[in-house]
Amino acid sequence: MQSHDEARAVIQTLRDYYAASNKQDVQQMVSYYHEPVMFITPRGVLTRATHAEAIPVVTAFIERLQSMGAARTEWAESHVKQLSDNLTVAGVVVVRYKADGQEVERVGWTYLLQKTSGGWKIVVLAAHPADTVLRLEHVTMSR
Repeated sequence: MQSHDEARAVIQTLRDYYAASNKQDVQQMVSYYHEPVMFITPRGVLTRATHAEAIPVVTAFIERLQSMGAARTEWAESHVKQLSDNLTVAGVVVVRYKADGQEVERVGWTYLLQKTSGGWKIVVLAAHPADTVLRLEHVTMSR
C-alpha cells in the first residue's frame, strides 16, 4: 500500500507547510489543514471546523515562537507511513533556532493527513517531546 510517490507528496506537503510557518504566513499555513482540524498540544486539545476558525490558533502559535525568539524551524528527521489509500501518519522532529543560530527547542510532531481532491491535508497535529517521535517502517530523511 505504501507508495513512494505518496510518501514524497506527504513530505512535500509538510515541507511547504513549514516553509509557510517560517514566513509566519498564517493564511498559507491554514490552507494545509483539513476542515475540520484538531490540534493536540501540552496546553490541551482544540478542534476547529474551518480555516477561518483555525487562524487564531495559528496566530497564537506564531506569537509563542516570536516570544521565544525563534527565527526559523528546521527538520531534524521525518518518518511517514501510509495507512490506507487516503490516510497517512507522519512523525517529524523539528528544531527551532534564534536568528544567531542558537537552538531554542526541539519538538516532535505527529501528523495525520487525509488525501483529498486538493491533495494531502493535515487533519490532526500533535506536539510531543522530540524523543518520542514515531519511527515508522518507511523512513524518509529530510535534509
